[in-house]
Amino acid sequence: MLLLNTLLLAAFFGIAACGLQTAYQIVQRLQRGEEIVPAVPRREVPWGLLDFCIAFLALATGAVILGLSLRAAFPAELAQQPELPVEGANVAPPQSVILAMTVADSLLKLAVMLAIIPLISWRTGTTAKDWGIDWSQLREDVVLGARAFCVLIPIVFAIQATLVLVFQWPSKHPLIESLKEAPSLSLFAASFIAAVIMAPIAEEWSFRVLLQGWLEKVASRQFSWEQLLLGGSASHEAALVEPLEEDNSDSAATPRSSERLRDNPYLSPSDPFATTSRAGEAVPAAQLPWWPIVASAAIFALVHVSHGPDFVPLFVLSLGLGYLYRQTHRITPSLVVHFGLNLTTMVAIGASLLESK
Repeated sequence: MLLLNTLLLAAFFGIAACGLQTAYQIVQRLQRGEEIVPAVPRREVPWGLLDFCIAFLALATGAVILGLSLRAAFPAELAQQPELPVEGANVAPPQSVILAMTVADSLLKLAVMLAIIPLISWRTGTTAKDWGIDWSQLREDVVLGARAFCVLIPIVFAIQATLVLVFQWPSKHPLIESLKEAPSLSLFAASFIAAVIMAPIAEEWSFRVLLQGWLEKVASRQFSWEQLLLGGSASHEAALVEPLEEDNSDSAATPRSSERLRDNPYLSPSDPFATTSRAGEAVPAAQLPWWPIVASAAIFALVHVSHGPDFVPLFVLSLGLGYLYRQTHRITPSLVVHFGLNLTTMVAIGASLLESK
């Protein structure tokens, strides 16, 4: 136990040191009038409000079916539980029900993503880059996410500690409460997979890519009402209908793609949206308003409002995650931060359970 505490303490100081160094670099960039994270030009996302509603209805329908299935599978255990989720009940369900719910919820999120992503891609012509996936930038994105984690996580934990310790506002996450009441290796393993792997993937896809991506499309004003509601992209259609014509007269005034890549190392050289015609001009991320980030962060926080004060630091965290997504239009940096947060939380819970034993 002493070795584990030593490793955790060393990790804490390592994160703090990296965070201070990154914060110093951020201040330097701001003093020079530069962006914290260089913005990558991209087209607006192709999906519409209809696609977001389809994904939401799929999750809601799956949750209802999951609740009914659990009641049918555990009638005696849930006899005293009038409603789900468990945090709304007066008496916590047995651990077997919690375990089943955790596994089923992870499978539900996975099934919805595997069904909805191909459907939207087929219906609207969404590409991997529209989904925020660019393997050529994977290494840079992991480094960016790790540095953002070192900056954001101390702030998030400081807010959480202040609310819990100073204002006596206890956190009430159902899985954590169940683990504390009756520690179980199987439940901890299922909770670890659900919290560290499935939750970050599903939530970043839902709130950052699907929701914030569509809100940024609204903010860009580069759409028709049909594209906004039913899907479609003005820049995509322009690229298909109006291919670029070379104009040597403007070559001196217009920077070449190689020069743009040198000035912005986060821009992929194979990015098909780096240069488009005027009708399909790439969306300048830095010129987009902040309200899509704030709106998606607020909705993300409200989803966790039943967990005590957790929604307050999660709102602050989501602002940082939203900024990373807006600037890069890639999901990996925010995923790394989200992975790191949940991993840190689960490691701390595991260490606490071992110490209590």
